[in-house]
Amino acid sequence: MFDCSPPPPATGPGIVLSLITGDKARWWAARSGDDRRDAVLQALAAHYEDAAALNPTDYVERDWSAQRWIGGGAGMALPPGVLTEYGPALTAAVGRIHWAGAETASEFYGHMDGAISAGERAADKALA
Repeated sequence: MFDCSPPPPATGPGIVLSLITGDKARWWAARSGDDRRDAVLQALAAHYEDAAALNPTDYVERDWSAQRWIGGGAGMALPPGVLTEYGPALTAAVGRIHWAGAETASEFYGHMDGAISAGERAADKALA
């Protein structure tokens, strides 16, 4: 679970991202959307010790394994040694093309912060 809410004293909405992975994801995929929603909201309410989590303003669910070009997860998982041996190839320019994305980040690999820093890195290289 990731709490992506703005820090206080912001008055914007709180946003929580929750992921179900591995065998549990396969188990929950066979259940109804209502069952998943109820279980996720119950877990959030228990975590935050606040029953208000049971009544969110909005609830969005995505089955990453059903996405045509993703085929599994919200992030790329590589076997041990792949990044240390081939990592530089992920960011090497090909002509005028500069690569960026969460999986090319040197910090916060696989996360939004990593995607932003990778985008900034690629933009700086392209402008140079």
